[in-house]
Formats: sequence, C-alpha cells, structure tokens
Amino acid sequence: MLAPLVTLVRWNRSIGPIMPSVGLVDCSIVTDDTNPANPETTSGDDHVDRERLTMRFLRPYRHLYWLMPLLTTVTLLLSACGAESAITLAPESALPESVRSAPPTVRESYRFAIANPDELAQYPCYCGCGAMGHTSNLSCYIESIDENGTISFDDHALGCGICVDIAQDVMRLMEEGQSPQEIRAYVDATYSPFGPPTDTPLP
Repeated sequence: MLAPLVTLVRWNRSIGPIMPSVGLVDCSIVTDDTNPANPETTSGDDHVDRERLTMRFLRPYRHLYWLMPLLTTVTLLLSACGAESAITLAPESALPESVRSAPPTVRESYRFAIANPDELAQYPCYCGCGAMGHTSNLSCYIESIDENGTISFDDHALGCGICVDIAQDVMRLMEEGQSPQEIRAYVDATYSPFGPPTDTPLP
C-alpha cells in the first residue's frame, strides 16, 4: 500500500473538500487516508502536519541559528562604541570666589579643569598666553596643584574667550567619545589661526 500522500485542501464542513488553489497554501491539511466525511477526526493530524510544514520551511535556515548569539554580541558592542561618554565636573562649591559670578560656560570650564587636570593639560592654548609661562590650556585655569591637592587658580580664563572655547570643545569631543589624539588634532586645526600655541606635548 502506497504511503499516504499529503494533500493541501481547503475544507468546508457543509460542502466537503474544495480543490486546492494553485499557489495557495492553506492551514487545513489532511492526508488521503483520513475520512473527509468526519473532519473533526483530522484536527490532531492537522496540528502535526502544520508542525512538520513549519520545520520543513525552517530547515534550509538551520545553519543560521548559530549566528544569532554572534549578531547579538556585535550589536551590543556597536552600541557601546557609539555611546557618548559622560564627563566629570567639580561641584560649584569648588570654584574660587572670583569665578562663581562668571558666566555659565566660564564656570563650567573651570569645573572641568578642576576635575580633569591631566586631560586638559594635553591640549594647547592659542590665545598667546605662552608668553605668560602657560604650558597648556589647563594653565589658563589652574596655576598649580600642590602635593596635598590644594589648587592655586589662574584667573586668565575669566577674560579670555579662546581659553574657554578650547575647554568647551574638549568637553564636547570627550562626550562624543573621541580620543585625546583626535581632540588634539581638532584643537590644533581649529585654533592655530588665532595665535602661537603653548608648548604642549602631544598626547
């Protein structure tokens, strides 16, 4: 006896089986060894056949299953790489009295210098302050930090827009995730027309 052939049909309880439409796959599936006069008896087989059809459809793609964990990992890594970095600012209370009444961007630049002295020391200033003995943009805000962490402030940046603009750009580029080398290149390219730089080593 030949094995039952799977036949795709559309079943209507009132008028019996209808000839299958070309290109139409219906979810009602019976085999030619079932009794079409009693469609209720085919529901269990229908469920099994639907599962078989599903597996048959997915079988060509089974070699892609192992890629899913890899794709998830890559997506997370790319998200992390594209994420912006937060910068640290010192509290307003750390500012010297002379700076507390300054405009917001000036205060923010001083707060950044206090919290990130090593970072800001990597970038030159182009306002001509090298003649004053400044060695970096940091020098426009902080004169020195002693071994106990006590800060001696420089008020030069209170009246110099270039000093403040450089610090603001450094903060912005850090938040964008750019490296010190990229930030240094940006500062040099953007501010070199304004004047001679401080003698600041490359990061």
